[in-house]
Amino acid sequence: DKRLIEADFGTWEAKTKEEFIAENESFWLDWMHNPAIHRAGGTGETGAEIVARVDDFFQSLLQHYSEENIMVVAHNGINRLFMAHKLGMPLKNYRQLVQQNSSITCFTLNTNGTLTLELLNSKLR
Repeated sequence: DKRLIEADFGTWEAKTKEEFIAENESFWLDWMHNPAIHRAGGTGETGAEIVARVDDFFQSLLQHYSEENIMVVAHNGINRLFMAHKLGMPLKNYRQLVQQNSSITCFTLNTNGTLTLELLNSKLR
């Protein structure tokens, strides 16, 4: 689903953090201070835009599968922004939610939109 694609990082795409900070440090400082309103790389998505599209995806799932268990695979950045928002954290703190590669995170999302985090970074064997 296109609503689960990775964030559009604008001018940061295909660059290391060191490269894009050297080009325009203010974009990075703005993003770190408040990604909800600042565009990644100056021309990419805001954190609020990312959260809105991911939330739209989950709301559509709830409309059709409210009593089902569903597995969703998505990118680390959008996952952490979405969870931070749903857990009531300022989006600037999204990096405090560490989501390891190839790990399983389980949560319940009720019809009111409340997220309950049940499992983070599980490595089932």
